[in-house]
Amino acid sequence: MQIDTYTKVVLTVIAIGVGLLVFDQKPVKDAQAANASGDYMLSQIEGSLGVWHMDGNRVRYCYQNNCNPWK
Repeated sequence: MQIDTYTKVVLTVIAIGVGLLVFDQKPVKDAQAANASGDYMLSQIEGSLGVWHMDGNRVRYCYQNNCNPWK
């Protein structure tokens, strides 16, 4: 069975189109910060199980879902 020219052209166009779609996409998305205002921060001290929350000029310490009040 012989493949005619029309079938070859259609398959070539499909292959080129798929190739353009695949190589056009970025494999890694750009990183986006969770805090757009830039005044919120989480910090963990090495060896500590808790986390420091800093929000503007307020600070609190959280340990196992128990957070101290903001100061």
